[in-house]
Amino acid sequence: MATRFGRGRLELRYEDGNTASYAPIVMRIKSPSEHTVNGQHYDMEVQMIHIKMSRGDDERSIPIIKRYAAVSMFFNTDASDQENQLL
Repeated sequence: MATRFGRGRLELRYEDGNTASYAPIVMRIKSPSEHTVNGQHYDMEVQMIHIKMSRGDDERSIPIIKRYAAVSMFFNTDASDQENQLL
């Protein structure tokens, strides 16, 4: 499965060639993280919740069958004096 973000949407392409498009509907920030990775909590978790778009849907339409996809990003604070190269 391949994942990409395009036109503000999460797009999935499965190995069989089928695709699915999900539109973002909610962003949540949790501190500390709600979920764990290998049993470890993080200082912060950003959750992006998406709803599956049906063929022909646009921003004004509401799908009848609601299917969701969630993407979480985890962050830890760093007490070191080193400058963050990404900022």
